[in-house]
Amino acid sequence: MTPLVHAEQAVLGAVFLAPGQLDRLSPWLRPEHFSRPAHTALYAAILKLRSDDHPAAKAQGAGSPVPMSWMTDTVAEPSKHTRELTASYAPSLRAGE
Repeated sequence: MTPLVHAEQAVLGAVFLAPGQLDRLSPWLRPEHFSRPAHTALYAAILKLRSDDHPAAKAQGAGSPVPMSWMTDTVAEPSKHTRELTASYAPSLRAGE
């Protein structure tokens, strides 16, 4: 795996753990900046949930509880269209695998 892929995984994992960080990322980081289709799809879904006022999008720090629905809702739609995006892929990002 390349350093770029590891960096993308780290960014996505961080957003799963602290969705409030989107306030800092979303002004400049776009889905098309990701190299893997799964990462592009995940980040696009994250931005959509944020714009739809998903309750978890307001969680500010790693210490704030983030509802599991944040991850499951993020993965639900793009996993229908992106082969490598499985139910186990997103949790592996949170774990830093």
